[in-house]
Order: sequence, then structure tokens, then C-alpha cells
Amino acid sequence: MPSPTVKEIAFLPGGVEGLRMRRDREDMLLPLERGREISFRTSGPLVLTPSRDPCALCNGSRCLKGQPDCNTPHLVYLAIFGRIAKVGVTKRRRYLMRMREQGAPFAAKLKVCPDGMEARRLERSLLSSPGVKGSVRFSDKVKSLGITRSTDEAEVVAAATGLSRAMPVEDLRVLYPNPDLVVPSRPLVIRGDAVKGRLEDTRGEALYLTHRGNLYAYDLRRVVGRRIALGEARVEAQLTLQNFGESVGT
Repeated sequence: MPSPTVKEIAFLPGGVEGLRMRRDREDMLLPLERGREISFRTSGPLVLTPSRDPCALCNGSRCLKGQPDCNTPHLVYLAIFGRIAKVGVTKRRRYLMRMREQGAPFAAKLKVCPDGMEARRLERSLLSSPGVKGSVRFSDKVKSLGITRSTDEAEVVAAATGLSRAMPVEDLRVLYPNPDLVVPSRPLVIRGDAVKGRLEDTRGEALYLTHRGNLYAYDLRRVVGRRIALGEARVEAQLTLQNFGESVGT
């Protein structure tokens, strides 16, 4: 039986994240639930090419699709990852889902705009604020895990940007399977294509799992569009930085 192909990372209303896959024209879901033992490996080139949304590249100057279809209320938000503040845009009704997709532990609503174009123009202007970013790398998200542990600490990060906010910073850790995940040291980022261990949390594209006492982080975007073999990952008896991953601190 051929291996399934991963179509996308699934963010479900019930709070369970997973991998949506296809095999022989049949769709299936691999839930990524806390406490579950999981083992998989990916191989080969991309089979499916992930679609790209031109709206993600929009800066509000002109519609990249030719005709705007974002004529619904959009929200400009500030997401907090450790000591990093990121500004972004989403449809107002998708605010919590968008935070889950990014794995943001804390966030604040900045302003509701009547449409997406105006929201993107505001976002572009806010990127000149001190300490504000438009994107956060996966490795930086992993390094930020557990650094900011309360809304008071997140408020300090938000206040440093100088942005006025209509709403206070919200604690969004309850959106994730393991809200209290705190680690004594930085997780090791898995660079290879073999994943094995006990699932601890899923935050956006970040999959956190433990194996033989170590906490690892894996970027699920690495599997989208590729074939995946379940239950076939093999790792060395002693996990080392050479054969499994490397520390994000190096």
C-alpha cells in the first residue's frame, strides 16, 4: 500500500490539531493529541505543491488578485512570542484560529478595520514601531517557549512597542493541548526527516515531543506536500546532535 501524502496541517474546532493526508483519493486525518506515541518519517521530493495565498503578501497598496474580495471586518493584532512582538492581520471572525495557526501564547487586538486593504496599510505603518516584527522564524518561536509566562510579562513586551491598544493582552495558552508546558532548557530542533516520541504539545506549526528524557521541536511544514510513512521512524539508541537534531541555541 503506498504511503499517504500530507496535504496540510489541520486546525480543528475541537482543539485537536493533526495532519490531513490523502492516499488513493481518500482523505484521512492523523490526530496530534497530547500523550500519544508517534513515529513517522518523510521521504522524497514534494508530491503536492502547497498553495500560496496572495493575500499573505498584500501590503494594502494594490490587490495582488486584481479585485479585492476582503470586504469584511479585519483585525490588526499584536502577537507576543517570548520577548518578540509581531504585528499581523486576520479576518476578525478568525482571530482565535489565526492565533492557533501561529502558536501565539499571548496576543492583543490593536484595531478593527472595515476591510483587508485598510488593515494591511495599517500593518505596514506599524512595522516601523520599535521592536515590532512582521514575521517570526520557527527557531525563534521555539527559543521563546516559556520565556514569557504571564499576561503581566507579555504586557511589558507589548508596551515597549509604543502601540496603543483597544484591548489588553490575552493569555492564549489555553488554546493548546499543554498550556503549562515549561521546559528547563531549550528544546532541540529536529532537522532530519525522522520523528519519534511522545507528543507534548502542538503550537501552530511546532510539534513538541519527548524521547528518552529530551524535549524536541519539529516544524510540521516540512512534511506538507510530501509522502509520510507512519510507524517506521528509526533513531539511534542514544540520540545525539549529530544523528537527530541540533540545539537552537548553537
